[in-house]
Amino acid sequence: MTLDPAPSYRLLAELEAAFDRLIEHTETLLTTYAAAPTQAWAFQAGEEIQPQPTTEWLRRALLDYWYIDGQDGRTTRSHIGLIAANEALMAQVAAVNAAKAEFAAHLARIKEAHPPLLAEIKAVLPFRHPELHDHLRGSGLARLHLKQCWRAVPVAEAPVARVRLAWYSSGRSIKRLTVREVEKKLLALDS
Repeated sequence: MTLDPAPSYRLLAELEAAFDRLIEHTETLLTTYAAAPTQAWAFQAGEEIQPQPTTEWLRRALLDYWYIDGQDGRTTRSHIGLIAANEALMAQVAAVNAAKAEFAAHLARIKEAHPPLLAEIKAVLPFRHPELHDHLRGSGLARLHLKQCWRAVPVAEAPVARVRLAWYSSGRSIKRLTVREVEKKLLALDS
C-alpha cells in the first residue's frame, strides 16, 4: 500500500522543482549571452556612473530574487536595459519566462491550498542553490522576494525602430483629477 505524500509536502516539492528549473534556464540564458554578447544598454536611475551591460550585470538583474534588509515588502527593484537578442538568446528568454510562469502557477496553488507554506518557502528555497545562498548571506539580503522570481523578462517580439522609456518614482501612478483640471490639461495640449 502506498500513501500519497501530504498535500503541503507535495506542493512544496513541486515548487522547489520549478525554482530549480527557473535557475537552470536562467543559467543557460546567461551562458548563451556570454558566448555571443550582442549590443546592449543598461540604465540605473539615480546613479551617476551607469552600469555596463556585461554578463555580470545581466546575472545580477536576472537573479535578483531577494529582499534587502529593511526593504518594504511591496516594492521590487527594476533593472533597466535593452539587449539586441539573436534567435538563440530569444529562445532562452522564452524558456526563462516559461519557467517563471510555471513557478507563479505553483505559487498560486500554494497560496490557495496552503497559505502557511509561504513562510517556509522563503526560508527553504535559497538553500537549494549554494551560490545563491552565499550571495544572500554576504550581501545583506534578508529573504526571498517571491514576486521577483515570477516577473517575466519583457521581450519585443518584432523588430524595434525606436524605444521610449517611462516610469514613475513617487510610488503612485494614479492621480485623481477634477473635471475642470482635465479640461485645462486637454486645452493646454491643443495649443
